[in-house]
Amino acid sequence: MMLVIVCLLAACTGQSASERVIPDPNRQSEWRQVSIGFFLNEEFNPDVLAFAESLNTMLISSTSENLHGDQQHLQVSQEPKYLLPAESNLSTKLQMPSNPAAAERLKQRLKLHLLHQFISFQVQHTNRLDIPASLSSTIWGEYKSGLAELSQDYPVLVQGNFQIYAADNAIGVLAYSRRNDQKRAYIAYNLSFDVHEMPLPFGFMSSTKVSLWESDVGQLRTFVTSSPLLIRPLTAVIVLVG
Repeated sequence: MMLVIVCLLAACTGQSASERVIPDPNRQSEWRQVSIGFFLNEEFNPDVLAFAESLNTMLISSTSENLHGDQQHLQVSQEPKYLLPAESNLSTKLQMPSNPAAAERLKQRLKLHLLHQFISFQVQHTNRLDIPASLSSTIWGEYKSGLAELSQDYPVLVQGNFQIYAADNAIGVLAYSRRNDQKRAYIAYNLSFDVHEMPLPFGFMSSTKVSLWESDVGQLRTFVTSSPLLIRPLTAVIVLVG
């Protein structure tokens, strides 16, 4: 089953042009716990629909002039499915597996989790819940530095209006956007072991100049699309337009 959010959240909530839909700053810790439970679940059986619904419970509508002023929750708050108990400690569960293939898969999932956190709240720090001690700090330092540089060049990536527009359990793909009046960023995660076409909102032109960033490459490249964009297994793709 695939969930596609076809109405703009602004329209659904009566949001004015001066308002944005953003992750609730007051629920950052909860948002992070949900992310850990989804991307780093020990059994790794991600329910993309449940994750999307959990995120929607933690979005707010806020005026761009005063992000900490009057804020309207988009939905009645409920406990997200992937919320970890407050006493949970994942530091022992996130030890690097001895099997090389399993270790590589965990690294890829960690990158997805860190990317999601960074885009949501521009979080640049990590701790034992995010990075096993056995991983090279250099690798993760370069990855985070690359994300910080990308967000400086494209502030919409961390500041724009937030909207989930696709969640598909059948193929294990989640996609959301961050956008403002000038630029759009589309972010998609492939939680499966197969290559899939990146979902893009209705109306996206087939021949469009885009800048593409992939979590397993870490470099930005710009080109004009001539065919569907693909997402490799256990990776994320950012498409920047405008």
